[in-house]
Amino acid sequence: MVNSFKIGDKVTFKNEALNGVVIALLANELVQVEVDGLPMDVHQNELIKLASGAQKLDAFFGKKEAPQADETVLPVHFSVNEGLHIITAPAVVNQITTGPVGIYIDNNQPTKYVGALWLKSENTITNLFYGIMPAYTLLHCKELLRGDVSAKHRLVFQAFEVADVSEIKKPIEMQLPVALPTLAQSNPHLSGHYIFAQIQTVLQPALPLETFHIEKLKQAFQPKSTKAKTDVFEYSSMLEVDLHIEAILPDKQVAAAETLQIQLQHFRQALDNAIVQRRKSLTFIHGIGNGILKQKIIAELNDYKGIVHKPASIQKYGLGAIEVILK
Repeated sequence: MVNSFKIGDKVTFKNEALNGVVIALLANELVQVEVDGLPMDVHQNELIKLASGAQKLDAFFGKKEAPQADETVLPVHFSVNEGLHIITAPAVVNQITTGPVGIYIDNNQPTKYVGALWLKSENTITNLFYGIMPAYTLLHCKELLRGDVSAKHRLVFQAFEVADVSEIKKPIEMQLPVALPTLAQSNPHLSGHYIFAQIQTVLQPALPLETFHIEKLKQAFQPKSTKAKTDVFEYSSMLEVDLHIEAILPDKQVAAAETLQIQLQHFRQALDNAIVQRRKSLTFIHGIGNGILKQKIIAELNDYKGIVHKPASIQKYGLGAIEVILK
């Protein structure tokens, strides 16, 4: 059997979740593959050669079984949502926040586009992609070094929907920041380290019009007897204010440098509202942590006249809460 591999070929193992590069051709139909810096002698029947381009991503998604003759191989999409997306993802395994990043266009919809993607700064323009974006296709554009990208750079994306050879419609032109992947990302439908990919959507399909229901419309406008609430803190007679950042902003990621100020602002708002409403007491749940938030709260409470504070019930809160008594 003739050896079908050559030095430099990127390969994946048929029966193991390993990927590597061919570094030597050996006798008896063996090749030597470098995997994570280690050379391995492998029979060529155990390997699948990866193409450069569309299959380049396979090296990061683990095992890829050879498709059957009657199977249709669909690309892996970074976004579970239909639409047109610009992706930045780590280009090197285990270099999530320090290594180079790959730029991808994910056309996850049944529409073909033709267009271009540039990296633009104040003085330079670098071409990242130019050509056709077929329907349901993931395109690898280019790899960038993090040191070559700054906050002054923008991704410039231009594209046209191609309905047929005689009709072009829906022109798109957008400028986006270069959103580098960080450890805060979460894309659980992807395997391997692509969970850290940054996804920026440039186009979403139009939502279908909702069916008109006259009965639902009547119910929506039917008067309801509800008690007016003047403040979010009015619901409870025994007021508890949770100062954990995930409780204050449950749907938003906040930089560590901003967390303390947001927590203190929430504390001040709750205390002021309690004073205006003439409440007798309230409990602030600050947690354990490094103790800085607790110290800041106590320092501000000491500036109020007629306010007493003490540790809240240890049985209920442990050591993570302060009870404030308003005289």
